[in-house]
Amino acid sequence: MVVFLCLFYTAVQSQGKENKIVIPLEEPTMLDPVSVGAMLLDTDDSLVKTVVLRAQILEGFHIYAYVSPKDPYINSKIGIELPEGVVNVGEMKKPSPEAYPGKKDLFVYVGEVDFKQNIALSREDIKGSTVTCWIYYQSCDVNMCLPPIKKEIILTL
Repeated sequence: MVVFLCLFYTAVQSQGKENKIVIPLEEPTMLDPVSVGAMLLDTDDSLVKTVVLRAQILEGFHIYAYVSPKDPYINSKIGIELPEGVVNVGEMKKPSPEAYPGKKDLFVYVGEVDFKQNIALSREDIKGSTVTCWIYYQSCDVNMCLPPIKKEIILTL
């Protein structure tokens, strides 16, 4: 398991238009083809934040969004662990996966993908608490699959 600690949050909006969210990531490599980062974004409501978990997948590699039970690959799982007094608002927004060529029951994520979850704080004094977000995935290219790995990022409210 790999753990990253992020002690910041920021809003990325200007004049009502959402800009590209900038999350500092290390470049993915052949040894570690998926770079992961996360951040908290402010919303119009001071007690609601958006958790953004980003995966940058090395060109030629993919991670699995949906795997048929007959295939040996491992579905990616994304999770957010919240402190007491913080709850999820709605469902997590996941990117649209791509169909894997030649396999109608296999869908993958490639390139840069963002997973977004709104969370609500029950009160202001929760600020300073931590949120742990994680992704468990198996990355593959056309020739090989790497062992599954879980990466965690800890964010401070």
